[in-house]
Amino acid sequence: MEKIDKKDKKLILVNRENFKTSITDILRNSETDYLIFLQFKSNTEENLSMLDELKRYFLSKRRYEYLKNTVVFSDREYLANDLGVRGVLTIKNLGDFDIEKLKNLYHNFNFDEKTTDDFLQSNSTPFGYKLDLYNSIDPWIMSINGVGILTISDKNYDKIMCNYHKVKRLYPDVTIVVLKGKDDIRPLSLLKMIGADAHITLGITSIKNIPYNKRLDALVYNRSPYSERNIRNFVTEILKDRKSENSLFDFRDFMGIAPKNFEADIFYDEEEEISKKEEKFFKLKVTTLGKNEKYKNQIKEESITLYKCEENCKSEMFFFEKAVTTQL
Repeated sequence: MEKIDKKDKKLILVNRENFKTSITDILRNSETDYLIFLQFKSNTEENLSMLDELKRYFLSKRRYEYLKNTVVFSDREYLANDLGVRGVLTIKNLGDFDIEKLKNLYHNFNFDEKTTDDFLQSNSTPFGYKLDLYNSIDPWIMSINGVGILTISDKNYDKIMCNYHKVKRLYPDVTIVVLKGKDDIRPLSLLKMIGADAHITLGITSIKNIPYNKRLDALVYNRSPYSERNIRNFVTEILKDRKSENSLFDFRDFMGIAPKNFEADIFYDEEEEISKKEEKFFKLKVTTLGKNEKYKNQIKEESITLYKCEENCKSEMFFFEKAVTTQL
């Protein structure tokens, strides 16, 4: 977990009025670890423009990450994973929000054994704000290089139903549907509601011989209790590829998924088009490698092999291949 040296930490308020001067101060004082409190007001376009500018400054090399140094605060509800920021504070009455007091508390907070997330959580009740922190462990919505990924499962059904209307930025370009072979009514109904317009819709399962649903573009089998995490990590590695500006569509083409037309068409019959779709099956295998094992990514006609290097020098190998039902 991250630790911030007390002598190097500072909370700074950033809004449209002081944006340029604040960014200049942050860039000049490279020895200081800033926590940016970015104020969103009523102009949504202006708010998102500021956020994009921050990302250009602080995510120039690794655009697939999120702004770990930024917290958005507003009287409107937003989601940290949607905006790609560390956290979002929703405050009913911004006029009563004492940012100067919070700055002082941040300056005197004990970071020896605690983190910025601890600070934000511990002050939620005293300052009367609702806190939403970025979820990198099992997110239901996230973005990699500007590509939105939506994960639908029975586990996160209620969370999506209660929060999907708060999504302001991300479009689900890739939808992952977690299937267990039984009790899949809720995730499949949610897919019908909000996930049909993704460029790629993948079902993921660890169960053999489950019914195929033609709202999917493909069904992926991964023999692991962590199949949801594995497929999301694999898709993340695909989209991280900076050698291709069209990694999303390259992946779509590899799977043989036809490009979709999202233009409004009064003659479009969704059920008829779904019934015409070909059933597609794939297998995903994930292997943990030793810390000294290094390989190159490979993309072949029938398979993709990717390697994910972890910070502790361990790595994972993803082997994704085309299959038929009898091979699952």
